[in-house]
Amino acid sequence: MLVGDAARQVNPLSGGGIASGMIGGKIAGMIAAEAIKMNKLDHILSYDKAWADRLGKRHETFNRVKEGIYNFSDEKFNNIAHSFNKILMKKNAWQIIYNCTN
Repeated sequence: MLVGDAARQVNPLSGGGIASGMIGGKIAGMIAAEAIKMNKLDHILSYDKAWADRLGKRHETFNRVKEGIYNFSDEKFNNIAHSFNKILMKKNAWQIIYNCTN
């Protein structure tokens, strides 16, 4: 079983991977223990599905966002940055982030 960077569990959007690697490690440890208890070493083959069930959807979503961003032109990026800058001049940045996450 591979976890973290070796398993490509890095967040495709931010490049962060500590949390997903730790979750992968926990899942791998649990599955390894189950395999030993059941005396069925092929149980470790269920690891990929267990990780995908836990974080796969989020990982796929972040990857789609990343792919969409990669297709933006420089002009599109500049327009987004200018629009965001105008909003920041009117509001506190933390308010914006809070409003976007809740």
